[in-house]
Amino acid sequence: MSDRSFAHVRYPWCAAVDVASPHPRRYYARLIGQALRYGMPARRRFGPALTIAALFDVPNRLLHPLVLAAPRRPSPEADRVSAAVRDAWPALSERSPRLHGIPAPTSVLAIQRSAGLTVFLFGSGPEPLCVAKVGGTGVAAEVLALRDAEGTGVAPRHLGRAGPAEVQEAVAGAPLKLVPLLAAAAGRLQAPRELQDVGAAFLRVAATTATTAKPVTPVVRADAIARAAAHDGLSHRTRSLVAAAHRDVGNLPHSVLSHYDASPQNLMCAGGRLTGVIDWELAEPRGMPGWDVWIAGLSYLEHRVGLARFSQAVIRQAFRRAWATSRLFGWSRACGREAARAAGVPDAHLDSLEVAFYAARLGHRLSKPASWATDAATASAMLETVVRP
Repeated sequence: MSDRSFAHVRYPWCAAVDVASPHPRRYYARLIGQALRYGMPARRRFGPALTIAALFDVPNRLLHPLVLAAPRRPSPEADRVSAAVRDAWPALSERSPRLHGIPAPTSVLAIQRSAGLTVFLFGSGPEPLCVAKVGGTGVAAEVLALRDAEGTGVAPRHLGRAGPAEVQEAVAGAPLKLVPLLAAAAGRLQAPRELQDVGAAFLRVAATTATTAKPVTPVVRADAIARAAAHDGLSHRTRSLVAAAHRDVGNLPHSVLSHYDASPQNLMCAGGRLTGVIDWELAEPRGMPGWDVWIAGLSYLEHRVGLARFSQAVIRQAFRRAWATSRLFGWSRACGREAARAAGVPDAHLDSLEVAFYAARLGHRLSKPASWATDAATASAMLETVVRP
């Protein structure tokens, strides 16, 4: 598996694509199509065209010939990782009932991401057998999270280390399906079965990983809530409620393993059911109970609107309608509270926990406005809706 020729693609992701098999090329095209579909294309320039391209899988159709035409040269780093996985395969596959007895991978796709190098390794089929990641703190955090979540059936199994890489099972399926949603229809939005599986999955994580060890509230979350409490864009009543929630949450001795990025692209599904949650690089071992469920429900709304027509005003309207009458928020609020209860949070603190969740979202947008699709004014409007009597 050494000194092979790779097609090197610079855009939209810098990647080394093994051309000895069609599987890496097809998987790369699929990932690019998913990135477009789950990236709220309607909010970008030429939004309608990008949305149509995402819905009709245009990137997947166009990228195959472009990858084949890309320059060919070796990729020493991809070879180094794939050779290390092959050498360690007997021990790695022993850790996975799904992989035990399957021959070692034979082809590879290496993508350079902001968190580091991600290498997908393929056998004889179109789906990767495993994923190897080389990186810094994000990869280390993911390894700890996968170990903590093992046995819950939620996260991919961590298989061990191979050379410079941490190796995990690949999760079968595709991201949670999204269809465009107009703000006027948000009040009728429901939680699909796959999303209900997500809620049940995070409830299991909460029950399995709950702890009363301190510190509880991560500093970055506490700072974000405090920042929201001081925000002049909120009503006096809301600032008072956020300040009270900040005190309540800061004194809670309950925490759980939290994913903190449970948006649709990380929720893998097949046959109408959840198959696993991927990309735990932002995970915190002592995170906030219930928040992952609320992230999943809110992200589902925002990403569907982001496939139809996106503006800050549209998102605010969709949220107000969905919060008031939709079964989606009825489910996510109830399920998030059940997950918090599973971690031991008393009922008297559940309202504060929910207020703190929306306050933290505002605080993050106040500190890093360019990092989010929704702005601080929209986060403020959502928080005001949540605390409205």
